Amino acid sequence: MPAISISEEEEEVGLETEEEEPEQEQEIVSTVADDLADHVAQQISSDQPLEDLNIMIAGRTRRKIIKKLFRKNEDDYLNFVEKINALNTWKEASRIIDDEFYERGINPYSKEALSFSDICYVRFFPKDKYVSADEELDKF
Repeated sequence: MPAISISEEEEEVGLETEEEEPEQEQEIVSTVADDLADHVAQQISSDQPLEDLNIMIAGRTRRKIIKKLFRKNEDDYLNFVEKINALNTWKEASRIIDDEFYERGINPYSKEALSFSDICYVRFFPKDKYVSADEELDKF
């Protein structure tokens, strides 16, 4: 067995160390971000059970979402809403919504996509419901 000089061993160890450090930093950053997201979610979440998206998305809004986002396929829409209804956190729902939009080639900034995302967000954070300017004025 050929002898390896100390400098070669140091180089090999140095390469392994350099490759591992960025991964460890990413894990730490992800954990801190996840912890912060969880903390904020707890602060603004409601004690009430989550509302059903089938009730929250109705009428004209529902028809537009099915037409524009799900290419008039109501079964795809219902299956997707069922999947979102089964989730307990906005973090999970947001990821699944993003993935679905990407797979379907949907612009996440289109009017219908934003409307759908906003309604889903309000499901998880009902205290953040949009208050119209008229409702704000009525308080005074």
